[in-house]
Amino acid sequence: VTKIGDYAFNNSGVTSVEIGKNVTTLGDGAFIWNTKLTTVKWAGNLTEIGDFVFRRCTQLSNMAFPNSVKKVGGLCFSECDNLTEFSTGAGLENISPLMFEACRKLATINIGASVSDISANGFLTNNDSKSLIFFTNGKDTCQIPEGIEKVASFSLCYNDDLRCLVIPASVSAFGYYSVSECPNLVAIHCKSAVPAEITETDK
Repeated sequence: VTKIGDYAFNNSGVTSVEIGKNVTTLGDGAFIWNTKLTTVKWAGNLTEIGDFVFRRCTQLSNMAFPNSVKKVGGLCFSECDNLTEFSTGAGLENISPLMFEACRKLATINIGASVSDISANGFLTNNDSKSLIFFTNGKDTCQIPEGIEKVASFSLCYNDDLRCLVIPASVSAFGYYSVSECPNLVAIHCKSAVPAEITETDK
């Protein structure tokens, strides 16, 4: 077996998964909606992970990709409520803006040298530090760093802790749904005389 097919273990009730050494691809939604899944082990030859693969695996608390993984689809960990730590491995090249949608407890992202995005002080940005891709949840105030020009779609969404958002004058574009489902957001401070344009933007 070299590929686990699309939705092969959708809502199957598995609690642990071990990916064999011959498997190179996980199809879309391969393990979606397995709310009891706590452990995933890899043999190290996996190169591609599809869309939605671990979506709604609500008991996953940490995930570390093997160095062989180079490509990951959108919404891979969407709504993984208890995911607190993620490591890319040495081979992953890009992180989707929606990769961690609604991961409310994600506090640590360890990024390998091959990834073009960088992380600092709870902010995940692209490599020139001009686009905000993701903000680590768990903080009541998000003060977007000076120099950020674009806030990607969905980058701040599903954050129950967020109460105050500070937008620097450098921000000129705000992606759709950037602050959707932030029920406790009560204050937004914009330092620019001209508010940022709301538009469809990922990076």
